[in-house]
Amino acid sequence: MTNNLFIINGHKYTAKHRLPLIQNLIKNNHKVTIATPADSDAYTYLKKMDLQIIQLHNYKSIFSISTHLRNALLLLTIHRKKRYDNILSFTILPNIYGIFFAFVPRVKNITTFTGLGSGFDSTIESARQKLITKIVKIMHWLVVHLSHTIVVQNGDDFSYVNKISSNVRVKLIPGSGVECSKRQTKKISSIINIGFCSRLTKDKGIDDFIEISKLFRNKIFHICGAIDTNNPS
Repeated sequence: MTNNLFIINGHKYTAKHRLPLIQNLIKNNHKVTIATPADSDAYTYLKKMDLQIIQLHNYKSIFSISTHLRNALLLLTIHRKKRYDNILSFTILPNIYGIFFAFVPRVKNITTFTGLGSGFDSTIESARQKLITKIVKIMHWLVVHLSHTIVVQNGDDFSYVNKISSNVRVKLIPGSGVECSKRQTKKISSIINIGFCSRLTKDKGIDDFIEISKLFRNKIFHICGAIDTNNPS
């Protein structure tokens, strides 16, 4: 039996992607605690279930330095009592919290890159975005060198991590997956339907999807997702 701490951001979809792994660990008699920002969509979603949750201090951005330090200190303080075996973090800021455990004996910090995001979109030329990109690259360097294991979900991220360090323990997995048992299946129609299910942002490929749809007039294209007004792309 292991004692595991999951650190995630405040997005509901991040929590939903991690939930099957969390439930499987609990089913196999492992302990799981989840740390996520208080009053976030992820916290609201998870608190409805019988799960142990740590409420992190809410942060506004990557520049909320004092808040991030308070969160890291909070997790380290709780660890002194709980003695976690594994720290599993997802997305950039939780990954930064996770590397503080690199200096704690007998703890494995397992870091997941869920994508590089809009910070690496070369078409965004604002000074603020360029600064964020530089900061994120520094964060990635620290995460790669101070993690026990790196998990990536696509080949580009796999190459990116190995360029930072060829000595890192990195595992490539085929994405977050889909729970087929919870999806209704229908008889395949002769009409080909092609769907785009994601946030409607440039870095997710919505522009490419629209352009491709113009090339295949005999197919039906569907777009399903929310507009992310906070995404710079």
